[in-house]
Amino acid sequence: MERIHPQIVHINENGESLGPISYEEAHPLDPAQEGMRHAVANLLIFNDSSYSELLLSKRSHIVRSPEKWDCSAGGHVDWIGEKGIAEPPLEAALRELNEELFQERGIPPELKIEGLGKFWKHVRANNHELIYLFRGIYSGPFYHSSEISTLTFFPVINLKHRMESERDKFTVNLFYCFNKHLEIMSAK
Repeated sequence: MERIHPQIVHINENGESLGPISYEEAHPLDPAQEGMRHAVANLLIFNDSSYSELLLSKRSHIVRSPEKWDCSAGGHVDWIGEKGIAEPPLEAALRELNEELFQERGIPPELKIEGLGKFWKHVRANNHELIYLFRGIYSGPFYHSSEISTLTFFPVINLKHRMESERDKFTVNLFYCFNKHLEIMSAK
């Protein structure tokens, strides 16, 4: 089944919007082809304010990197064609959260989201993403979308070691976002 992707936001090296691009322009299938810079919004959802358990989503077979653990929710910052503007990153994060973890039933009012910052992820020549990272606290219930096969809270204390020893079970995206979160937490 081929997925239809909305247009996403093409950005320059300063993170400024340049207009819409296709998913394929951002993520070419040919690894030798240069991908265009774009923005994503990722969320890390914790069980409680101790930040000791992180909700991870296992990607389903209908998305790239199937059966790998990833951030709680996240996705591309979309281009809002009818307005001719880039979707604000917080709105993208909330849209993805509602789609992926609540099947568009609405985000529970007790789930508050905070921005942690932005950073570049340069994994390979064909994937240049500016990640806007957000986190929230919520223990459930969740109603995951078909993009996710399962959701599980992982103990944070063991997660870094587990990700390093079982690299093939986790997305590169999660490595970047989780390590950025640890960096932010250690700076406090």
